Amino acid sequence: MDIVEVTEGKTRFFVPKQDPHLQFPPGGGPVFYNPRMELNRDSTVLLLSTLRPESYLDAMGASGVRGLRVAREVGIPVTINDHNPKAIDLIRGNVGTLGLNAEVTWGMQTR
Repeated sequence: MDIVEVTEGKTRFFVPKQDPHLQFPPGGGPVFYNPRMELNRDSTVLLLSTLRPESYLDAMGASGVRGLRVAREVGIPVTINDHNPKAIDLIRGNVGTLGLNAEVTWGMQTR
């Protein structure tokens, strides 16, 4: 999987390179990432920065960007989950690179 570095807010991370020739590029990659939703993720970070919950769950993480941003910009423990093994590898790589307080889980795992 070809990846590119992206920055949203105060967080730099890697996502799959998208084919700009597709009608809806986010849906064509091995791991879903929609750059058009950056403002939505900004809103999540702002809300959680105000509410300060004890932790955050990104249950259908895809690229994990929302959870990565919450962990980095809000500074609370995060769990990021997805069912796609490629997404899990990408998320784990980003968590490790950023040194975040985040747990990455696969599929329907329970504790």
